[in-house]
Amino acid sequence: MADKIVKNSDLEHVQEKLVNEIETMLLSDPLVHALTGKGIQRFVSGITHAFGKSVHQGVSLHTDDNGVVADISVVLTDNAAVYASACALQDKIKKLIRIHLGDVPCFVNVIVTGISE
Repeated sequence: MADKIVKNSDLEHVQEKLVNEIETMLLSDPLVHALTGKGIQRFVSGITHAFGKSVHQGVSLHTDDNGVVADISVVLTDNAAVYASACALQDKIKKLIRIHLGDVPCFVNVIVTGISE
């Protein structure tokens, strides 16, 4: 793991493009049925929409003291193994983050909010 410190300003330059790529990758994955927004994310979405900013449902990207953090909320298809699918999604998202920001510490939280029928 690299010791590179990531600042919010580093992330802001590529955040919109990176979030769009993460969304596209997730929605094209055969194990992901849908992206879902968490309660607070829906609330924030309403506020930021009023100010002309976009919020991506199911994908939240920010920095903290440890590095870049991605929170992903998904509904998986009914044939998906939850643990294996979450691990695979984590690996794919970490690769995308490192493509855009270099070898930085990144953490991906995959929140499975449901299984589709």
